[in-house]
Amino acid sequence: MARLLTVLVSAGIIACFFEPWIRIHSLQLGFLKQVVGGSNSAGLLTFSGFSIPQAANGALSRTVLGILGTIFWSVRDADMKSYLVWLVPLIAGLMGVGVFRYPRSRMWCLFCGVLGLGVFGNGVYRVMQLDSQGFVFRVEICWAFWATLCGYLALGMLYFQRLKRLLGRS
Repeated sequence: MARLLTVLVSAGIIACFFEPWIRIHSLQLGFLKQVVGGSNSAGLLTFSGFSIPQAANGALSRTVLGILGTIFWSVRDADMKSYLVWLVPLIAGLMGVGVFRYPRSRMWCLFCGVLGLGVFGNGVYRVMQLDSQGFVFRVEICWAFWATLCGYLALGMLYFQRLKRLLGRS
């Protein structure tokens, strides 16, 4: 049952990678929109995990990096670092396959447990450091990003549970 759950969580992480993770709203445009009878924010950009490297290196890269510079502390080398986002589904897929490939490996379980909890912890820390209510832009973290982080938390816990079972047998 734990193997099936590990594979389902990994598949969920991979699926969430293609859903919107971040929406950036313009507060000034939203004010104008509200004056004419609309909502109080205007959607400016939407990024999925898959589209982050494309946006940081595409035709709108200067605009995207400029907006990200007002939101994040540093965007130094963001165009090159953005490709690291593609490791998210790759790692989840390896963790899903690894439960069958290395069913009795204690080191694999320890590695995947630490990796899963590390990705979750790092993601939550980065979101907490985010200036999401900036003067010009408002950043909305979408459900798929949170589902991805919770999926890594679940994978970490599943692998530590598996490690506990393996250590209890010896």
